[in-house]
Amino acid sequence: MQEVARAQKRPVWDVLREEERAAGFVEVIEKYGARLSQRGFSEAARELVDEVGLFDEARRGAQSLPAQARKIEAIQSLLKQLIEYEQREEQKTSDEPFAAGLPGYLARLALDSKDADGDAGDAVTLITLHGAKGLEWRCVFLCGLEEGLLPHSGQGFDEPAGRASGWS
Repeated sequence: MQEVARAQKRPVWDVLREEERAAGFVEVIEKYGARLSQRGFSEAARELVDEVGLFDEARRGAQSLPAQARKIEAIQSLLKQLIEYEQREEQKTSDEPFAAGLPGYLARLALDSKDADGDAGDAVTLITLHGAKGLEWRCVFLCGLEEGLLPHSGQGFDEPAGRASGWS
């Protein structure tokens, strides 16, 4: 869609709206887009999760019951965080306007992570795998590397210990 939009010098969204195969996606975005940017966005997020079957997909995509439980817990935790953020924003007594729903929440997350980026000196740094990508570290520990969390299948890591190519 991006290539078509670029070639036609049009917004990707316009191209998506005309693509029959993307009709379901476009419908969901149009249904929830505005609601996720205003008061009540946490409830809209909950409805969106239910409508797209995210809990069912988490259960289907996990290879074990503990992995299912972790995925379900992660979704529930996110929804709880959205509710708590929305409640904090509504309780503000200053003249600040409501912080734009989900975009406000995501902006706050970005600010929080930038605030935590200072030089810690000689200390342990807790960072996501994505955040560490491309950075130079003397030693890296991947904690919680559990079944189904990283797309490692087919990379030689499925072999018994010591038999994977390049590993001994």
